[in-house]
Amino acid sequence: MARSIYASAAQSGAGSFATSRRGGLDFAEIDRVRSRLGARATPAQIAKATGRCEADIRVVLVGSEASCVIPARASPLTKPKTHREKLAEKEAAFAVEWRNGTPIETLVARFDMTPGGLQTMVRRLGLKNRVLQRYATVTWTPELDEIVLREFVAGGRPATVVAGMIPGATKSAIISRAWRKGWCRTSSPNPMATPRAHTMAIVDEVAARYGRTVADLRSKRHTRAYAWPRQEAMAALREATDMSFPHIGAFFGSRDHTTVIASIRSYERRRAWCDVVMAFARFA
Repeated sequence: MARSIYASAAQSGAGSFATSRRGGLDFAEIDRVRSRLGARATPAQIAKATGRCEADIRVVLVGSEASCVIPARASPLTKPKTHREKLAEKEAAFAVEWRNGTPIETLVARFDMTPGGLQTMVRRLGLKNRVLQRYATVTWTPELDEIVLREFVAGGRPATVVAGMIPGATKSAIISRAWRKGWCRTSSPNPMATPRAHTMAIVDEVAARYGRTVADLRSKRHTRAYAWPRQEAMAALREATDMSFPHIGAFFGSRDHTTVIASIRSYERRRAWCDVVMAFARFA
């Protein structure tokens, strides 16, 4: 039959049957009482079982717990990473994903960034722009131009089909090549390519030469890196299509027609100056 705490205290002459003793208390004595009463015994229960002072028991328990605590040292494995270290890891992972050809939409979602932030990281890390790489894969020769003229312009075959005949070419590259050669000036003869698709191809071709995207040219940014390709794209649309100034302004983010006129004039002055510089360079 299990004895109660009070029966054990009475048999040992402790608790209410004896005067509390002080001094000479160690943790071993408390541990022996705990093994008998249970690990969850309170200091008051231990005091009644041993006849010791409850305050002394609390002091011994607090001292034993404090001695078991080992001060944690900052190790390289547990030390929190700084912002620079996190950024370095993010850039390394981004560079691997970019070189492996991960889609841009996946990169934007995985690294929690905007398309503009993605382009900034690409330039900061010195990675090759995919838009430039796409157009650089095609080295246009008279034979390839003959294919575009014969199949796409004269034959009216879809640009996607003609792109399959030229290694490394895309639908946009075929349409842009036909526009730059002056073979289709108002609208594409391809029934599969709508006027909007033709417009996007022209703007995409201009943006690619500057390392930008169509979204960059249609944004509200006014720095030279965005304004100059936007001005050239406006001039290209005005020259290659029958779009009016208001329609061109609406395409580039609801801009006023006077803005389009000023942009085209600015590009024409800059192009004339570049022609003069190139002429002097040929005779230098």
